Amino acid sequence: MRRNRTLALYFVAASALLLALLPAANLFGGRQAQKATLLARLIDLESQDRLYNMDLVESQRNWLLYKLGISGNFGEVVVGKQGWLFLGDAYNFIMSKARGIYPVANGYAEQWARNMKSRQDWLASLGIPMVFAIAPNKVSVYPEMTPDWVSIPQRNSTDSVVEAAQRHGVHIIDLRPALRAEKVSVSWLYNRVETHWTAPGAYTAYRELMRKAGEWLPDLRFVAPSEIDFAADSMPPCCLAWMLKISPRLPADYGHAYRAHFPGAEDPLCVARLNRTLEPLGECENQPNEEISVNQYSWLVRNPQALNKARALILRDSFGTLPSKLFNATFSESWQIHHGHLRGPKAFPDLVLDRRPDIVLYLVAERALLNPHLANFLLQKVRGHATHAAEPNG
Repeated sequence: MRRNRTLALYFVAASALLLALLPAANLFGGRQAQKATLLARLIDLESQDRLYNMDLVESQRNWLLYKLGISGNFGEVVVGKQGWLFLGDAYNFIMSKARGIYPVANGYAEQWARNMKSRQDWLASLGIPMVFAIAPNKVSVYPEMTPDWVSIPQRNSTDSVVEAAQRHGVHIIDLRPALRAEKVSVSWLYNRVETHWTAPGAYTAYRELMRKAGEWLPDLRFVAPSEIDFAADSMPPCCLAWMLKISPRLPADYGHAYRAHFPGAEDPLCVARLNRTLEPLGECENQPNEEISVNQYSWLVRNPQALNKARALILRDSFGTLPSKLFNATFSESWQIHHGHLRGPKAFPDLVLDRRPDIVLYLVAERALLNPHLANFLLQKVRGHATHAAEPNG
């Protein structure tokens, strides 16, 4: 009893000490605080609101844990070897899927493949080919950088989907083998404190996607390996480091990046933002060839100097941001839309019938394949049209 009382007193004393020191730490400890005078800090209302903010304490705790190879936010971020960070199970159970312990409903992969084949066949009936590419999770390309407790089996749920799709004749590209082979000669295909690939990783995905698309568009030109070069660059530590609140403690150049140079990288574009019904909000505006994010908005991109006259409907997510400059240089017109922005069973067929693209390309994050919301969209069957299977040219 006395021992419990003593422990309770220690806890109360430690809590009181923390509460006493926390305002001073928040006033003097942050980088922004160091740039202001004491009087300015005291009268700044924002600073007053932050007096008992725990971010500084969490940052220090997470930094100490990070140095020990432990995550202070285990659900969202997993700390791997040599400072590598990976998304945790809070995001589509990404680690459980990689470890092969995520339960997948019986028959799900077969249903996924049958319905995607139905969509592919409907597009083929209109003379439009479809290619579906899976953008791998970082853990799928760099399993050796995960912590020792992460045991990666030879097969997981992604393999089940890929194999079912191949059996049903879906034009699917599993990008994991290409990226694993590429990492032998390229140091950083993924940023160690980010979730996405770097420019060389994005180019590998683009190259494989264009090669597959060329089976149905035999005259398709794309930026060849000999036409692109990468200059090593650095970027501030972001994303996963932010989630742990340790980015200010990491070196400013801790994030690895590359700048890509290729024909068409400087092409002037005409870009229009699309509304919720995927109609342009106004006239397209001239701008340089820049990366395009579809997380919030969908876009129409026109490039009169593109490598091809072909027009593409590109259904993608954040993994399509880096290769978007390559897409912009390749197609004379593209609709770049987040697959999550197509709502309802008529959204996809209405879009295709209205725009009549020359090809439909999917680039979807591996972690989203089994996401129920995404699956509801991907598995929508397209009915009311005769279908037949498209065969590649040559």
